[in-house]
Amino acid sequence: MKYPIALIVMLLASFSFSVSQASADDAKPKPLRVLVITGGCCHDYTHQAKRFQQVAAKITNIQWTIEQDPRKGTEGEIDLYSKPDWGKDFDVVIHNECFANTSRSEYIRSITDAHKAGLPAVVIHCAMHTYRAAKIDDWREFLGVSSFMHEHQSNYEVTVTKKDHPIMKGFPADYKTPKDELYVLQKVWPNTTILATSKSEKNGKEHGVFWTNQFGKGRVFGTTYGHSNETWDDEVFVSTLVRGLLWSADKLDDNGKPAKGYEPDPKAASATSEKATDWSHQVAAKLGDGEKPVSLFNGKDLAGWEGLKDRWTVEEGVIVGRNNDKVPTSTYLFTTTSYRDFRLLLEVKQTRSPKHNTMHSAVCVLGEKFDDKGNAFGFKGPLLMFCNDWGIWDAYRRNRVEPANHGGQFHPEGVEKVGEWNQIEVLVIGNRIRFAANGKLVFDYKELQPELLKTSPIGLQLHANNQPQEFMFRGLVLSEKPGDELVTMGK
Repeated sequence: MKYPIALIVMLLASFSFSVSQASADDAKPKPLRVLVITGGCCHDYTHQAKRFQQVAAKITNIQWTIEQDPRKGTEGEIDLYSKPDWGKDFDVVIHNECFANTSRSEYIRSITDAHKAGLPAVVIHCAMHTYRAAKIDDWREFLGVSSFMHEHQSNYEVTVTKKDHPIMKGFPADYKTPKDELYVLQKVWPNTTILATSKSEKNGKEHGVFWTNQFGKGRVFGTTYGHSNETWDDEVFVSTLVRGLLWSADKLDDNGKPAKGYEPDPKAASATSEKATDWSHQVAAKLGDGEKPVSLFNGKDLAGWEGLKDRWTVEEGVIVGRNNDKVPTSTYLFTTTSYRDFRLLLEVKQTRSPKHNTMHSAVCVLGEKFDDKGNAFGFKGPLLMFCNDWGIWDAYRRNRVEPANHGGQFHPEGVEKVGEWNQIEVLVIGNRIRFAANGKLVFDYKELQPELLKTSPIGLQLHANNQPQEFMFRGLVLSEKPGDELVTMGK
């Protein structure tokens, strides 16, 4: 069959355009993948992480992963660091943890070795006093400064000593901090360049407050400021952190602007509310116009929820289910509103340690709340299980229904992030329940007895147990009348 030359030319042109368009899409820079390690003593880490995200969204394009440790003391070893390749999925790591009395050398070197090999970093405030009790200097050499004490809180003047450095471009000449602490620097390491200083109000000595450091192959930007929420509410301070982050990743131009291709994402820049900065809200912001997501959790208290007060609390902006004594029957934290068809987005993290039991938790849906042997917050119906066992358990009715006929625990390969935050999407439409975790499908279940599925509250489970257990939940965004596809699955 012969085709007109004009048609052939048009088809070739269309094909050429498609190939060039695909090449252009492939060449487009992806967002910087930033990991924030935070938690420990003395500061409002939830507020700090949110403010970093809010300001950064106006300046550059970042994909955030927040690892917030719930401990509030001065000792703690973060589970993530136990993985040999813990930093491989990130372009920059922000260290904002505060564990002064943790001192085990092997643990500290599991962190610093990754940065010495080339993983860029930003270090903030109490990171300078983290691992302060350690006998080795690896962490201090990584920071670029050694500090073991701080002076009183005040409004400190900041003197820029490297005005031409791109991180300090646009920094005000007459800047004073909101009320913050001045850290005393006992040592500045040889590969450190001080960008700005502040003067002690006790003895007039100047101390570096912003700097850069070359640690092996890794670039490091640091500041000793960042104690108070007032400092984090100050846009000059946080904007400087963002420029430091870009510099550490070698994505800051000479004028203090993001390198070409790393400008802000307009959608992310417009989503500057506090709620819009966690994973659940970021996903919800991209849902279709027909879905109207609502927050089930306000990040402050348990308004809109009911459960046993000695089992459920809000700490550092997350819901915590915890027991240190015996839990005779599984107990749940329920929404005070009931739901039938919906999409639910949440993150869950199980505390894993030698003293904690590894029993699973679950989201309970489409069943009924009942008094379970004196526990007013029991549940009959589908439990969508996660962490150390996955699938559906039909509580007080048929037991395990997904995977069907499976004995023992179910561990879908490559799904669970043990001891870390797991990102979960639940989609319920009619008799079909779909469940994805960390971008992978865990199950797609169709109930053959749809009359068993009822409009009910949504619950979070604390399983019956004789040993301590702890689960943390955050995000918890729900939309009714959802579209008929999971939105967090990888293409």
